[in-house]
Amino acid sequence: MKWFKSALVCGLLVAGGVQSAFAQWRDFSSVSENIKSTDNIITEMRLQWVGDYRQVKAQLQGTMEILADPPAIKSISPGGSFALEEKNGNQYRKLLVESDSKGALSYRYEVQAENAVFSSIAQQWFAALFLEIVREAGINSRQRTQGLVDRYGENAVFQEIDQIERERSKRFYYERLLEQETLSDSTLLKIATRIQHEFAADANLRIIISDMTTRPKLDTATWQALLKAVAEVNNDATRANLLIDMAAALPADSRVQSAYRTTASGIRTEVEKKRALSALK
Repeated sequence: MKWFKSALVCGLLVAGGVQSAFAQWRDFSSVSENIKSTDNIITEMRLQWVGDYRQVKAQLQGTMEILADPPAIKSISPGGSFALEEKNGNQYRKLLVESDSKGALSYRYEVQAENAVFSSIAQQWFAALFLEIVREAGINSRQRTQGLVDRYGENAVFQEIDQIERERSKRFYYERLLEQETLSDSTLLKIATRIQHEFAADANLRIIISDMTTRPKLDTATWQALLKAVAEVNNDATRANLLIDMAAALPADSRVQSAYRTTASGIRTEVEKKRALSALK
């Protein structure tokens, strides 16, 4: 278990893009990830989450295809493998999934560094931990969101978001939900209301607000809630730019116009405040 003792630098590579991220949540004070995935196909995964009482490591050799809901391993490219380890208090577990030359999977399970039967209890452990990784790393969020909407409805996506600790991964699910061609007015209002207090990082909030602004025919209540969300953006220039982008799509409704002016007037920097207010025709 030497890997638990290594220093961690947090870098994140997911969904075909490159991003830097620092994340701390719940059991973990240090997170290191290098993940490349496109929907349910993962081509690279090296992951370490470290906390005082709990540590998790996952490493993929080859390419892995996963199922969406519940997340599970569908296949690993011939000759590849996937190793998952967890130290929780004094208990240590490890699962090694190997793919032979024909792609058939075999499972080797250890408890306290001793071989053990991959029993139903062990399978439940793996399923729960794999789900946590998929959620918190934002893997396959598009297919998972679509599956939740198709089977259970739009509210199921909010329930899924509530299970996620990391802001960036929460944002993925909001983005995927907003990719739906049709969403009910109540769902759009719920998104605009929830994001007001969901994100500390301006970048996550900005992306969702921008996505919502491009949707046609938002109702009055949703516009008002969305403008309240803009008020939660910390950076004055970012807040002003969001408002300027919104101004062109803003309805003539006096209540929405008033909400716009209220949010713009809250900008601290005079030049940015003036830019935002002057954009409203």
